[in-house]
Formats: sequence, structure tokens, C-alpha cells
Amino acid sequence: MMLCNLAIIALTLCRRSSAVTAPNDRSVTIPPSAAKSCRKEVEEVKIFEENHIELMRLAVCLHVNGNTNLAFDMYTLIRHHFPTHSYVLVNMGIVHLKQGNVEKAQELIEQYLTEVGGMHGVGEITDEEALKHGSPCHANNIHKQDCTNALNNLAAAHITSGKNSTAVAAYLSRAIEIGDESMLGDAYANYGGHLAKIGDQDAAADSLIRGFWISLRKNRIDAAIALLLRRAFLVPTVYSSLVETDDARIQFRQRIRDITVLAHNGGNNWMEDKGDLFRLDNYEVSIQEIQGIPPLKGKLQNLSEIQSPHFYVHYNGLYDLPIQKEVSEMFALLCPPSLFEVSPHLARKDRITKQRMKRIGFVSSLIGGNEPHGLLVLDVIRSLKGLFQFYVVSIGSKTLTTEFHTVSDGAYEVGYDSRAARTLLMSLELDCLVFAEAMNEAIVYSLGYQRFAPVQVLVMGSPVTSGIPTFDYFLSGDLLEHPFRTQLEA
Repeated sequence: MMLCNLAIIALTLCRRSSAVTAPNDRSVTIPPSAAKSCRKEVEEVKIFEENHIELMRLAVCLHVNGNTNLAFDMYTLIRHHFPTHSYVLVNMGIVHLKQGNVEKAQELIEQYLTEVGGMHGVGEITDEEALKHGSPCHANNIHKQDCTNALNNLAAAHITSGKNSTAVAAYLSRAIEIGDESMLGDAYANYGGHLAKIGDQDAAADSLIRGFWISLRKNRIDAAIALLLRRAFLVPTVYSSLVETDDARIQFRQRIRDITVLAHNGGNNWMEDKGDLFRLDNYEVSIQEIQGIPPLKGKLQNLSEIQSPHFYVHYNGLYDLPIQKEVSEMFALLCPPSLFEVSPHLARKDRITKQRMKRIGFVSSLIGGNEPHGLLVLDVIRSLKGLFQFYVVSIGSKTLTTEFHTVSDGAYEVGYDSRAARTLLMSLELDCLVFAEAMNEAIVYSLGYQRFAPVQVLVMGSPVTSGIPTFDYFLSGDLLEHPFRTQLEA
């Protein structure tokens, strides 16, 4: 299962103070639509056109407003003009990670750490600011947040690739050694994800709750809710008995209900942590602090920040539709109405009468590479090509094979960019959208709540249906179904 950590990555503004004269052999054109959202930063660049600080601020503004490619061009320009100011490499790495280019992201962030003396700050330094003030990879350095952010982002890249858990632990442990508590919400979040992945659910829950409180105290409500959800979703990956399975499911449902109460009322009437949501036996926080949590309704602006849905809950072989519906209803409370966006083409009057071949879309995070999901989808497209137009959208870092581009009418890779995925799916004006799975990646799960086609189907990648109301059908098979599944009770 791939974890995407972009939602908890910090985009830190460059704080450098020296001005460097830039050569004039490269430039980036900012179109009016992008300039409008970063008007202040554009004006500052016009005044201080040779100052890399203002260029960096503009680049970050473009980045956080969704102009990722333009931001990357700006970062590249800054790196070209000001090669001794290294932090831009981290933000370039973030762009690559969001686009699914994990190895390139690792390479750029590792280069930044090399230029500031390594993660222990004892190597050769070429970064201009680090030459003045020492490596930021020391706990007493004034720019230590730069290093903690870089280490956290590098760990995120390794978590996403899923290949080096030792490196993940080393980078995050070093970030925690260097940073102040208030800087470490993202690091604890990633560390919780890492611990969950290696099977230490209790330590993962403690780390995620720690990140929750840091984010909440900094008024990062979106990030805080995502971390609370990630803690709520933690269940054992393997159970030792049916009794343990039942207990875990009861606790899971209680946590979902607790968050539903927090959505409506905040912590105002909170009295008891029945579902162990807040880990009161392990983390020092008072009931009074819990009671101070504001109502969370409509505050989760980006559902993909949860990184991974409740993947392991629906692998118990039981009747899970009631649980799935409770989770879906909880998200309907936590997220704003934009979660349930409807593609514009569905409201057009000419949609029904317009004569064209029906368009079928497939979307998944497990459709690239040699994943079985992708091989099955390929066979469907080969068999029905000529009867329908087929479009394939891959989420995450898995690259679509050449055959997808050959046999389909459109094959696309959007990395971990949820905004790009939504925009693309709307532009395709589909008649049917098939989700090959929904529980492996938060972006795919969040797309399921939106209406991109009059018919939306969830198929074999999930053993049970999702509970999401915008899925019209769930397709399974005889070999996937226990004959008495629907008679079992959760």
C-alpha cells in the first residue's frame, strides 16, 4: 500500500537576507490568472527583481495555489540564478514527489542536505547561509526548521517508495532530535505512518496524536483533523483471535462515532475516551483540553490529507456495509460541500441528445506497472475497444505501461495531485467511471465522493463495498465472495 505524504509537507519561505545579482538569460512568464492569486508577491518581485527572497516567496505562493508547474519553473530559475542558496532544492523535491517522481524527489532533497553539511551537519558546506551561521542540521541553529523540513520530506519520499524503512526511521529520528516540539507536527505524522506500516500500532497511535495536538495548537485545523482520522483508522493488520477482531471493530466504530460528535459539537461535552481516540494513558493531555476542541464540521478541506483510508478494517470477512456507511457519513460532516462536486457536463441540456461513442473511464492507484488491477483493465479495454472510448487515469507513482497508451483513447498519470486528478476527470466528460479500488490511496477514495459520470462503479480492488453514496454499483465475483457474507453481522 502506497502512502502519500504530501499533505503534511511544509513549504517554508526562504528567509535569506543577502541579495544576488541574477543573470538575464532565463525568465519565467507569470500569466494573469496565476498573478491574480499572488498579486502581492508579484509586486514585490517587480520592486526587488534581483532578490532571491522575493522570487522564492512568489514561487511558494504559486505552489500553494495549485500552479505547480509554474512554481517548479520558478524554483528552477532560482536555483540557476542563486546556486549557493540551497533550500529551493527541497521545494523542487516536493513538486517531484507530488507528481509521483519519488527517486528524483529523494535526489534533490539529499542534494540540499549535502550542501548544508549532511543531516548531522559535519560535512562540507556550500550553502551561503550555512557558511555564515553553521549547518541548519543542529539543534541550536537559527535555521534548523529548514533541516527538519528537509528530513521530514525525505522520509516522506522513502515512505512513498516503500523500500527503505531504516532510512525513514533515521531521517525522522534526526528531525525530532533537531527540531523544537512546535516544528514537529509533520515529523510525528510521518513517523506514525512509518510505525503503522511496520506493525507497531500503539506507538503509531501515540505519534499521530502527538502530531494532532501540535497541529491543533498551531491552528492547522485541516492537518489536525487528518491526523485524528489517521489515528482513528489504526487497527491491527493481523488478529490473533475472533475475540480480538470483535474488540478492535467495536473500538474502531466508537472512534468514528467520537469524531462524528466532535464534528457536531467539538469537545464541549467530552467526558470519557471510550474508544481510546486520544490515548490518554500514553499522552499527557487533560479532558479540559479535549473539551476545548472546536466543532470540526466542514473543516477538513482536503480529504486526501488522511493519506490512506481505513484499509485494514474491511478485510475481516464480515458484513461491513454499516461500518462503511458510518465512515462515509462522518466524512460528509467533516468535509465542505466541495467534496461532493458534480462534473459540469452532467448538468448540460445537450448531454443526453449529443451523439457520440460512450466514454468509459478507469481510475486507480494500482493500475500502473505490472499490477494485477492494470492487467485486468487492459484485457477489458482490448475486448471492448471499438464499442466504447476508454480513458485511464493513474494516481500515484506507478507508471502506466506503453500498452495503455496504445489501446486506450487517453492514458494519464497525475501523481499525487488531487486537484489535477479532479480537473482531468471532469474534462473527460465520461458516461461511466470505474474505480478499480478505493481503499489503497486517499486521493482515489476522495474522488469517489464526487460525481464525474452518470454511472460510477467500484470493482474488484476492494473486498466489500465502500458505503460512499456516489458509487452506483459494486462489482464482485463468485471467488471473491463468501457464500454467507451478507448473513454475517459486524
